[in-house]
Amino acid sequence: MINLSFEDLQQYTFESGFDSEICVLFNGHKYFFYLKYNENYNKIVCFSNGAIDPAKKKPPLYQRSTWKDEFKTSCLFIDDPTLHNTGLKIGWGQGTHDSFALEPIAKVVEVILERLNYPVEATTFYGSSAGGYMSMYLGILVRGAKVIVNNPQTNVLNYIEKSVNQMLDVAYAGFSKEQVIDEFLYRLSIVKAFEQHQYIPPILYMQNRASVVDMKDHVKPFRDALEHLDLDTHNVQYYFYKHPKEGHSPLSKDQTIRLIHHNI
Repeated sequence: MINLSFEDLQQYTFESGFDSEICVLFNGHKYFFYLKYNENYNKIVCFSNGAIDPAKKKPPLYQRSTWKDEFKTSCLFIDDPTLHNTGLKIGWGQGTHDSFALEPIAKVVEVILERLNYPVEATTFYGSSAGGYMSMYLGILVRGAKVIVNNPQTNVLNYIEKSVNQMLDVAYAGFSKEQVIDEFLYRLSIVKAFEQHQYIPPILYMQNRASVVDMKDHVKPFRDALEHLDLDTHNVQYYFYKHPKEGHSPLSKDQTIRLIHHNI
């Protein structure tokens, strides 16, 4: 692992073949990434984390990093600092009330892209479930990047109530749920984030129709809300499929890699 301040990162030179963890200190907080860089590839895919099991492995964690050698792209894997030393299994990149983690993460990603000489347009964010939520949000913040998500949450508050309340108790300690909704809803809803930033990134939204809860609590309210936005919503494209046995689980590794390569 290399440890860099945000200022040092802005001057750092990554050699082709770089394959390691990076810890960036930014405004007093540490953010962790795993980068595999190959200068021969002209695109980069950035992966966000979904739910984890802290009993099996402690953060920082980089889901799907074992896939890195199977992509014909450079790969950046993004850890969720919300899960550090909290016992949480799922965090949606919320960080804390005074440091919304996805915002500094987006700034770090932009600097990494610049240091690797990747234009934002050569960048794709991918994730499933909570990682899908994080990837859509990062696509809003890193303007010009593409987004591919599989069975994502589109509104954190519509997820399992116990998990949501546990996250809110940690990330927004001292705030009631009503206060969080009143002050920070743009951090918890992708549609509210679209409104907040007046921007919708190019999104490929892959969804298993057999996941009834996802369809009811995330797909339908998301699509309904988009109809009432005063923004161009044509950037959102849907790929629906039906795999009854898989439910909320994402597509298989081989299918995912193939779809990402086809759509970046």
